[in-house]
Amino acid sequence: GYITVGVTGIENISLSSNVRVYPNPTKDIIVLEFENHSNNPVLVTIYNSLGQIVISKSYSAKGESTRELNLADFGAGIYNVNINVDSRLTSTRVVVK
Repeated sequence: GYITVGVTGIENISLSSNVRVYPNPTKDIIVLEFENHSNNPVLVTIYNSLGQIVISKSYSAKGESTRELNLADFGAGIYNVNINVDSRLTSTRVVVK
């Protein structure tokens, strides 16, 4: 028998070129820019380093949109940001100082 080993950990993966997250690192506020071409909602989920969801939002925006999220209440650390736009997932890490 064989054991198949996959990639572990989280990398910055961008499957969608129509999403930006900045500034990184940040003190508190991150800005999300995205372009939604469908009528489907944009889903944003932010996880802390323990894998717990700290923010989960859904935006019913079509076209170009900019949203701000405040991470100050969750403390300094590394957060994983998942944004699902047009059924494409973009994942990145954000550092909060």
